[in-house]
Amino acid sequence: MLIRVHGCIANIVGKYLANGEDICDDVRWLAKGPNFVVSKYSGFAINEYHFHTTSRDESRTTQCSGVSLVSHTMQIASAKDSNHVYGVVTYFDRIKEIWDLDYRMFTIPVFMCDWVDSHGVKKDDLGFTVVNFDRLGQKSEPFVLCDNPNISYI
Repeated sequence: MLIRVHGCIANIVGKYLANGEDICDDVRWLAKGPNFVVSKYSGFAINEYHFHTTSRDESRTTQCSGVSLVSHTMQIASAKDSNHVYGVVTYFDRIKEIWDLDYRMFTIPVFMCDWVDSHGVKKDDLGFTVVNFDRLGQKSEPFVLCDNPNISYI
């Protein structure tokens, strides 16, 4: 997945450079892709929250590996649906791994997650959200940026 994204960025940057257009240094470094040696961590602190991987949480009494991501998205019922609905969708996941992608001039921390299927999320009688981590869903896009302002601990 990451290789596909960097290939796409590299193609776009190459087209801009071929046309003589200027590209900022950060985008140039992104287009080159990260170092193939990835630093992994069992814990990470950001936005005043401490996150851990599920393997670290297994031996602890407190759990800090669950996160939620709030997404503002367009929802479509089918390919023929012309009534697009914009809404807020909350995704729930567990952190399997924490990676720090090294782009030589800067690093980008990402969480590799197990996303919960939407049928695994329910509200109980008191209004609390109950997440069934045995019902995993989306597997093709496991990464989320750690410093995403819409990500929070659950």
